[in-house]
Amino acid sequence: MTKITYINFETDYRERTKESEKTVNDIDVYLDIIKHNGKVYEILYNDPIKLFVDIDGVDNDKPTLINEFIQDFIDFLNKEFKLHLGYDDYALTQNNKSGSHAGLSYHVYIPKFYVKHISNIKYILKLFIKEHSKYFEYVDGVIYHNNRLFRATNQFNAKNVQTVDEIIENTELIQDIHILKHGSLKDTVIQYIEESNELVLNIDYNKVSSVKLKNSSFNVQHQKLKKKVNTQSKIINNLQTQLKANDNARIVIQTNTIEDIKRKFDEYQNIIGFDTIDKSTLTYNQIENIVMKCEIIIQTKQLINKYIANIKNKQNKNN
Repeated sequence: MTKITYINFETDYRERTKESEKTVNDIDVYLDIIKHNGKVYEILYNDPIKLFVDIDGVDNDKPTLINEFIQDFIDFLNKEFKLHLGYDDYALTQNNKSGSHAGLSYHVYIPKFYVKHISNIKYILKLFIKEHSKYFEYVDGVIYHNNRLFRATNQFNAKNVQTVDEIIENTELIQDIHILKHGSLKDTVIQYIEESNELVLNIDYNKVSSVKLKNSSFNVQHQKLKKKVNTQSKIINNLQTQLKANDNARIVIQTNTIEDIKRKFDEYQNIIGFDTIDKSTLTYNQIENIVMKCEIIIQTKQLINKYIANIKNKQNKNN
């Protein structure tokens, strides 16, 4: 049964709430929505999803690179998974002037196949990059995890705070749109899998343990976490100075054993948003680092609450 979850922004990403999500169960209804210019994004949960690739930052003087990528990717899929795809079995959209980065952007779709989880595509792409490292700088790995937004065909970028009408009047902004170049509009709806076959994977993470994707969700989230922890650490130092007489103000990070660290990593997955990450793909040092940072954040919240309580007690005594 078709189920397409999406959001149609009036202006920008700040509008996103659970209530703003919409769902349609009729592909023709959704196709009619995206036939027109707007700011429609599919909301990608870790459900069955059409095989697709996000390509960014292709230099304008390399217009044939995308054709080379598609041919190499189809050859790879046929060899790796014993498929029988032809060189026409794809759909393609092109964005000539992205507001997010320089160069050309593309969305490549393989409409004949879908995978059970969006994170499975990351595994497929790592296998591909392992053989074709020249595409590393173009394959954007940020999209392939739970609860992501993916811009639909014919739609403007929701990073632009202007309304659709305002964008249409702006020569620069109106160019930031994905135009269908090959295949059908239906082929580009990645939650629509009724006409696709499941691509069955025998996943072996050891094969890709050393392979990275550009802008992978782990790297992006880890940088955000690092920035947050740096800020929290300054707060800790300040609070520890003010509460040094209180033994409970010390930061205690219990990382005694590998098993304990891995257990804590599982506990903190929700906190750091790595719902789909497999810890078998991380090194022990990465897991330990994440756990320690989460401990600091949690302890910081406790210290702030304790600090506020101490201030209130002093005020009450003074009163």
